[in-house]
Parts: sequence; structure tokens; C-alpha cells
Amino acid sequence: MNPRLPGELAALRELLAETIVELLGPDARWRANGYAAHPAPAGRNRGWSPVTPFIFDAALVGIGGGWTVVAVATGED
Repeated sequence: MNPRLPGELAALRELLAETIVELLGPDARWRANGYAAHPAPAGRNRGWSPVTPFIFDAALVGIGGGWTVVAVATGED
């Protein structure tokens, strides 16, 4: 079990996201395998293309500033 409190995790996620966005710069290109990658009209497309063998996964790739960053989160029922 993670000993961090939910507020601490939220602050850590925010710091990590800000750092990655700053590293890649304003002209970065982003790709995702989930809803963000397939926004149908009125947000009805909720499907995704899996990138792992887990039941649930989300992947995000950012490319910019000479860097490539890949983040993958997984989960099970």
C-alpha cells in the first residue's frame, strides 16, 4: 500500500505533468490510446486500443524538444 495521502499524490501528479510539458515545449506532439485519441462528436466514442495485456490501460506519448516521453497506466477489475 502506498503511504502517501491522496493530496500528496495529486500534488506529485501535477508536478510531474508540469515538468513533462515544460521539457517537451509548446510545440510538442501528443498521442494517446484512449478517449483523448478518438474524440467522436459529442464525446460518444469511449473505446480505446489496448497497448498492454491488462484489462484497462491508458498510454500517452509526448514528443518534443528532442525528447520522447511515454506514460502507461494499467489496471484490472
